[in-house]
Amino acid sequence: MDKTIGVLIVETDAGTPGMATSNDLKPSTIMSAEEEAQNFFVDRLSENVLIFDGDGYLITANEEAKQLYKKLGYQDEIIGLFYDNLTLDYYTFDYIKFRAERSSSNWFFDVETHYLQYYFTIKYSWIKNKQRLVVIIQDTTEVKKREEELVLKAVAIREIHHRVKNNLQSIVSLLKIQERRAQSDETKKVLHDSISRIMTIASTHELLSKQVDSYTSLKQTLTTVIHNFHHMFGNFRDIEIFMHVDDSIYVT
Repeated sequence: MDKTIGVLIVETDAGTPGMATSNDLKPSTIMSAEEEAQNFFVDRLSENVLIFDGDGYLITANEEAKQLYKKLGYQDEIIGLFYDNLTLDYYTFDYIKFRAERSSSNWFFDVETHYLQYYFTIKYSWIKNKQRLVVIIQDTTEVKKREEELVLKAVAIREIHHRVKNNLQSIVSLLKIQERRAQSDETKKVLHDSISRIMTIASTHELLSKQVDSYTSLKQTLTTVIHNFHHMFGNFRDIEIFMHVDDSIYVT
C-alpha cells in the first residue's frame, strides 16, 4: 500500500514576464550595454576623447572630439575612420601599437604637437587587456598664444629700457662736456651731481633691459652700483669697496 511520507517542492524563477535575466543575454548584447555606458561617461568629459579598437579604427568619440575635428575640416562622421586618418601628431597606429605591445602592462605617453594653426597636448593610453587605444586631446592653442604674447611684450619692454638707457648715456656725455668747459666750481658741482643721478637711472634701465623675467640678480645690481660709485668718485683713491653676495639671491 502506497503511503505519502513527505512533499518535495521544486521552485523555478519565472522572473518578470518579458524581462530577460543576465544569463539570458547574449555576449553581443552585454558588450553593447557596456559600450553604451562607456559612451555615456565619455560624452560627459570636457576633454576631446577618442577610443580606437585593436585594429586602429575609431569606435568611440565624445561630442567635444567630434566638434574639434569639424573645426579641423572633418565634415563627415569620424566614427569608423582609421587612426592614421585622424592623427594630429603624425604618429601611425602601427608605430603606437608596436611601442605599446613591447610593454608588459598598460602603456601611456604624452606629446605636444602643432597642427595647422592649433596647438595640442595629446595623451595616449593603451589598455592591454581590452586592446583599446584611448586618446585624450587637449587644445592648448589659447595658452600658447598668451605665452607668445607675453614673450613679445617682454622683448618690447626690454628694448624700450635699452633705448632709454642709451638716450640717458648720451645726455651724460653732453653734461660731461659741459662740466669740463665750465669755469665755475659751483657749476661743475651741479653738473657732476646731475651726471651721477642720470647714471643711476641709466643703470636701472640697463638692468631692466637685460633681465629675462621679473627677477634681477642682486649681485648684478650691486655690481652696477659700485661701478657707478667708482666712476663718480674716481679721484678718491683711498676708497675700497668689497662685495660678498650669494649668486642665488634675486630681487623683484
